[in-house]
Amino acid sequence: MPPKRQSTEGAGSAAKKAKTVDPSDPPPEQALIRKPEAYDYICLCKPFHRWGSDGDDEEDEEDDEDEDEDEDDAEKEKEAPCDIGKTCVCFKPAAEHPEHPWVITNAATWKLRTLNIMISMRDPDAFGMYTYNDHFGYGILEMLQNLILDFEEAKTWKEQWAICEGTALFFARGNADPLWMVDDGEGVEAVISLIGTMFVTTLAMLDREGLLKPDSEAKSLGAVMAAFIRVIAEVGPDYGIEAGSLNAKVLAYAKKHNIELKGLSDIADTDNYKKYKEDADKLELPASDDQKGDPWGWKKALTQYKKLYGPKIGGDKLDISTWTSAERKKAAFDKKDPFDKQMIAAIKDGMIMQPA
Repeated sequence: MPPKRQSTEGAGSAAKKAKTVDPSDPPPEQALIRKPEAYDYICLCKPFHRWGSDGDDEEDEEDDEDEDEDEDDAEKEKEAPCDIGKTCVCFKPAAEHPEHPWVITNAATWKLRTLNIMISMRDPDAFGMYTYNDHFGYGILEMLQNLILDFEEAKTWKEQWAICEGTALFFARGNADPLWMVDDGEGVEAVISLIGTMFVTTLAMLDREGLLKPDSEAKSLGAVMAAFIRVIAEVGPDYGIEAGSLNAKVLAYAKKHNIELKGLSDIADTDNYKKYKEDADKLELPASDDQKGDPWGWKKALTQYKKLYGPKIGGDKLDISTWTSAERKKAAFDKKDPFDKQMIAAIKDGMIMQPA
């Protein structure tokens, strides 16, 4: 574990890193998901695991070498530097780019934005504070638990799918990396395994609804399924997670419904991926018209998780903006509250805080 860091900045400069955000711009997430455009699809210019990169990283260079020299303009656009929509295709309506492979709902991007804001409030470094080495990592775990509760409360398949999209993008972009450093490996294994069960449960639900198909209304199927496979393949073995079992289920659904998985060319020839495919070929999926509704044991898994890590999971106890001024002063390097009076008043008025 990393040693306790010494102060490099005072609370004054830490406070300058934070700003308040009017939750009506954009509106609160619960209001957003009721907007008509919430489930419209927009483009991302690159695969989830490279989205937001400048195109110069080593992985991009390796992919470029593998691409055919006479690739068409669409392929070149996909590999162009990402500037988050200034010149690239990011956030353009997917309907205007029907052949573009990397799409996601507006609701998923809002979910990702909210998740990242809430996680930033669980990072003591951002506010010139020290609590304990794994505070930030456990803050991410707390937010993942909140995400699971969001899924439990979701009323429609569109809401559940948007949560899965946002989760896939969150992990694929490396936003969860501090989580892998916490000292409770079993706790990490448990939450990632539960998220995996959440995802295959969603696929089963989409299967029952007739939405697992190449021309699905859930247009991001191929990209999101591939992103989950990649994440589980990367972190599963380190935490004793049955990566083969989870990924075999995802691959089996893709094969059954002829869904093209997008963005896996760099791992398709690995031994692990080949093993996932072999296991998928042997797997018997639940019938598409199975009315049981929970073929992968989501409800039992969630109940067991709450029993082990609850009774209440999630919450905001690691959110620094919910602490008292005295609590923040105690943890601050200079023993001053990194939140000034204006910021505290804004929070009381319902504003959302985030590092600038």
